[in-house]
Amino acid sequence: MAVVMAAHGRFSHPFEPVIGRVSETVAVASPADTVLVCRSGRVPDVDLSSFAAVLMEGREAEGPRIGAYDDLSHLADGDLVMVDGTNGRTRTLFRRGSPHNALFVTERCNSNCLMCSQPPKDDDGMLGTCHRIIGLLKDQPPVRLGITGGEPTLFGVGFVRLLEHLKADLPNTAITSLSNGRTFADPALVSAIAAVRHPNLRFSIPLHADVPDVHDHIAQARGAFHQTLAGFYNLEAHGIEAEIRVVLHAQSVPRLGQLAEFVWRKLPFVAQVAFMGLEQMGYVKKNWDSLWIDPIDYADGLLAASEHLFRRGVDVSIYNLPLCVLPQAAWGLARKSISDHKQILIEECAGCAVRDHCPGFFTSGTARPSRAISRII
Repeated sequence: MAVVMAAHGRFSHPFEPVIGRVSETVAVASPADTVLVCRSGRVPDVDLSSFAAVLMEGREAEGPRIGAYDDLSHLADGDLVMVDGTNGRTRTLFRRGSPHNALFVTERCNSNCLMCSQPPKDDDGMLGTCHRIIGLLKDQPPVRLGITGGEPTLFGVGFVRLLEHLKADLPNTAITSLSNGRTFADPALVSAIAAVRHPNLRFSIPLHADVPDVHDHIAQARGAFHQTLAGFYNLEAHGIEAEIRVVLHAQSVPRLGQLAEFVWRKLPFVAQVAFMGLEQMGYVKKNWDSLWIDPIDYADGLLAASEHLFRRGVDVSIYNLPLCVLPQAAWGLARKSISDHKQILIEECAGCAVRDHCPGFFTSGTARPSRAISRII
């Protein structure tokens, strides 16, 4: 069952969105930074006006910033939420018990990839929200944190300031930032990022193919291939870690072997190559006929490309694919990579001998599943 990430309640006094740390007790150091959750209709006999918001489960409530919700069981102490008092929506921004948290910077992007699970939109960015989250995490830093979009680096100096804040407040948190890598063709931006000297920063960058026409077609951006390559070399020149991600679909799979050889010869310094199963969201639905290939039909080619890199000392992982669609020789490379709020197991998983080790499925991936899905006995 996927994790609930939002709930809708009712506020009698509307107010603008606030971000705070969930607590089930009133004994907190900073009520103004706290969203108090009252379970099963219990109301503390104290003044609640100093809290950022108060969420009442199972009962109606009156008062400024006090809202009524049917079910808040998905929230736990230490989670960070945004409460919008104008429409009653409470959205989870950070889950204390999850290893899959990320700062969402923007929906803008300078590419328009055929298989993008979150199609680009114009916005002003959420940098302010990201800085607020970092500040609230300072007292209990997570082990790891992602940065995602859109294309987070489009903000230039704003993105660098975000990295500076992460280094200052969360210096021991490992940061992995998604990027298409194109902005890193600008040496000045990479130099500014390097000047931050973040101790544990990695960029995850897609490389769709070993040739420009295929890569640019998938990215739907002319010149993307050469910009991305230049970005990899600029990052390496400044000692900034980067990994390659290859999304597996009908446009990328035919050149997996050539891509593996290209990476080994031209980009052997990358921290990892991750081959990734397709998430059936966003543009994938629109471009289904040109993207879909059953994973069982490319499994042997995926294994060959993975082994080609692995035997040459390149770290290799396979993301987002259940074990039953992979050759057993590839199981050691499969990772539990799907964010827990998107990951599910299905009926066929019941009684499977490798269920506890399987990456499972995207919640969106069961509508059109592989014909190879079956329990392993």
